[in-house]
Amino acid sequence: MLAGDARRAGRALERCLKKKAEEKLSCDGERVVEDPTAYRVDGEVGRITFRCHQVVRDGSVLFDTSRQLFEGLTGKQWYRTVGFKELAVVEGALDRSYRQAARMVNRVRHQPGATPLTTLQDSVEAEGMKAARALEQEARRVVRQAGIDAATLKPEQERTACSRQHLDPTVVDAALREVAPDTKTLDAMRTNPVGYEDPRVTVNVSIDDVLAKKQREHRRIKGQGAAVKGPSELAPRDQSDNTEGKKRIYTTVAHVQTQTGSRIYATSAMVSTCLCVLAFLTANRLLTWNWMFFVDGQRSLKDTLLRLFAWQGTMQLILDWHHVDTKCQEMLSRAMNNRHARNEVLKELLALLWYGNVDAAIEYLHQVDTTRVKSAEALEKLAGYFERNRRCIPCYAARKELGLRNSSNIGEKANDRVVSDRQKHNGMSWSEVGSGALSTLRAMVCNDNHAEWFESGTVSFLQAA
Repeated sequence: MLAGDARRAGRALERCLKKKAEEKLSCDGERVVEDPTAYRVDGEVGRITFRCHQVVRDGSVLFDTSRQLFEGLTGKQWYRTVGFKELAVVEGALDRSYRQAARMVNRVRHQPGATPLTTLQDSVEAEGMKAARALEQEARRVVRQAGIDAATLKPEQERTACSRQHLDPTVVDAALREVAPDTKTLDAMRTNPVGYEDPRVTVNVSIDDVLAKKQREHRRIKGQGAAVKGPSELAPRDQSDNTEGKKRIYTTVAHVQTQTGSRIYATSAMVSTCLCVLAFLTANRLLTWNWMFFVDGQRSLKDTLLRLFAWQGTMQLILDWHHVDTKCQEMLSRAMNNRHARNEVLKELLALLWYGNVDAAIEYLHQVDTTRVKSAEALEKLAGYFERNRRCIPCYAARKELGLRNSSNIGEKANDRVVSDRQKHNGMSWSEVGSGALSTLRAMVCNDNHAEWFESGTVSFLQAA
């Protein structure tokens, strides 16, 4: 929108608002006056300012178009339309830097410099934090309505634990026989503690922490002595100032998958993300289904999930196969004295773990030729890792044969979409507010419920039929 077009649009709105105010006149003594403060709108078509009108009588305001027809503004605030939010947030700040987003927004609207970079950033962060608060409030309301304490995520009254719903044992045994390389391995597969859930009544949850570089509160601009505050995109960081240790911002991302679709939730705290997951399961009447959580070996993550959700009865933790592979490679690289020895041991070890034979895997580590070992401590740590995660290591071969999930790769992709693709480029650092706001808004876009938020300011955990 060109400057002349913006002025014409503003005058047209003024005429409409004056007519609307005149329609409210009901008796003698009432008159229409023009509001001395212009109303400011930041829209998809451009920035528009116009005068609102009031109906007054004896010094009292009876009707104010700036309050009763529009959202009330304070100070130098601008009202941002749904179209502007779609353009600036969804098409702009979520996919590119704030500088690039501001340039794109102003270029599309033919108003160079109309919406400054810092103004765009502040509006996006405010929108994201407002959405995060709305999500948490709605999640608390949903779980409380179901009789669950919103702080502990546990039922307020003792209830009977649900029973896990498994696949037909004959189907499972046929799959075990199909993939078992020998009788001894078949016996070990049958005694594996992880069962085989019925996928028709199962919720698969991948949950993990994603780290982004934390921004310094005060940074120096090259060639200047003064310290400044603000996002790293506004000014280059002084690379010579490396006295502060590396600090990270944690975002917990959960990908929840059912037979009819999926949802992604991202917050700055593990418990808050679990609250959103529980609200989704509660709202969609999935509390009695099988809950399968796909995790890596992070102890704090597993301990938190068990502490929060063990009451449900069907919850099962599954150690992601890719993480098992990576962990074995890492520890054997420390333990073995050359890559040939490492690769040989790795091949045998992964073959045992693929069939869920944890006992054989631990025994094999204890029998490795000591002349090929440079760190016996690393081997013991790996054996301890298997023992500690015994109840989370299934028979991956049988699960693959049965069409069940073995990996949290869907969750890793969600991590990339929500956090990494935007926040983990070289040279980027973030404030906790800025990182959390972008993660919340990106998750809403992934769930395709951002339009509802922009239009009505409401959020829902119900999954579309």
